[in-house]
Amino acid sequence: MPKRENEAQIVTMSSTPESQVNSTTESGEDTDVLMSSLEHESDDLWKQHRHAAMVTLLLPIWFSIVVLVVAFAWGGVSLVRKLAFATMGSAAVGRFIIWSGNDAGHALGFSAAQLALIVLCLDTIWAVVLTWHAGILFHVPWLGVKLRAAVIEGGLLLKSNRWMRRMTVIAVLAFVMLPISSTGSIGGSLLGRLLGLSRTATLATVLIGSILGGGMMLGFAEALAPWFQNVSLTTRYGGIVLIVLMGFVLSRRYRRSLAA
Repeated sequence: MPKRENEAQIVTMSSTPESQVNSTTESGEDTDVLMSSLEHESDDLWKQHRHAAMVTLLLPIWFSIVVLVVAFAWGGVSLVRKLAFATMGSAAVGRFIIWSGNDAGHALGFSAAQLALIVLCLDTIWAVVLTWHAGILFHVPWLGVKLRAAVIEGGLLLKSNRWMRRMTVIAVLAFVMLPISSTGSIGGSLLGRLLGLSRTATLATVLIGSILGGGMMLGFAEALAPWFQNVSLTTRYGGIVLIVLMGFVLSRRYRRSLAA
């Protein structure tokens, strides 16, 4: 009987794409039903708004290609390589990578402001793709597993923090602004849908949070620039790694407390 009820609810939610996540969140359904609703929502998007689906999926891809082509034309393979390293560094340490930049230049070859812009572009790409196509990405190998884990974590987060349902925009903003990982845009996009925000509202909130978070880290980088210039690279990057590790440990402990 429970299985039939869940199946019936998934069919019902798939017929109302914009309201299904909201109703699922309010009724406290489990994350399996929620992920199924997101998958049906993505299917309905391609059936009912095919043009919007193609634009939101292809635009980030074409933007990335154009950036790489322009970078190659401007600085050759060297600049493309630096962009790749900056992207991987952002994925590994989040917005803390902004602290590794300075106007004098360094190993990556970007200033703090340029790194903040790179992080913002990455956040925008993920936010656009996930806000409209999260259901499809659940089936991508490895990435789908990570996204499902993020949805489960988001569900646990909402259960332990009821205030988020009453202050949805502030909750998503705070989540995205956390500098622990650049994937805050990924988690923020999924959290916005968990909280019942529309696609447009979720995207706008995530972008505002990314701008505020990046601006905050850029401000710290500029304030710490005089101190950075007087210390060795080992001390500088060692301090950044230590902060990231502390954030990682605290994040893991918090996740375990949610699961418990």
